[in-house]
Amino acid sequence: MTLLRQRKVSQYGLEASADDVFEALAHLIQLQSVWTVQGESAANCFTDFILNSPDKHLQPLQVFWSAMRESSQHIHLKSLTELFTWMLLGPWQKLMFDGHPAARYFQVFEWRMKAPEIFLGESSPENLFKLLDDATDSSFWIDNITEAAASADRRIKILPSRRKHIKGRLFRCAL
Repeated sequence: MTLLRQRKVSQYGLEASADDVFEALAHLIQLQSVWTVQGESAANCFTDFILNSPDKHLQPLQVFWSAMRESSQHIHLKSLTELFTWMLLGPWQKLMFDGHPAARYFQVFEWRMKAPEIFLGESSPENLFKLLDDATDSSFWIDNITEAAASADRRIKILPSRRKHIKGRLFRCAL
């Protein structure tokens, strides 16, 4: 996770990190919550905060949102949320390369420039994810989740044996 968080991807004079993609998605989800709980006026205020914030971690979202606005005045919050979710669903084996959330950010950004019409229609998240997987020559998103879960399960199984080893080392160090 440390390596994943340290990697930054730069293109078009913009630098993005995995944390930037995580934060973008977190802010989009918060915006949906504000809209649902407090209404349109509060959501508009929160949108203004997001789009005008000087916080560096929001810059990739601001740039992406602005690019989406160029193709359509009406941007579906649902669509933005789905796009940033897809960015997080890369193959865990390629997290330091094209599976990295920031690399996937720029893949989506490039497709937005090449074919903006694919982002305008209403479709299911599954169809959008498949479209992006195909467009970016990525492994299928559901396979990425399945493989990441299997990897986590394998690590959980070896945890008890590692815990004994770690406890022994800690104990020796304390002496």
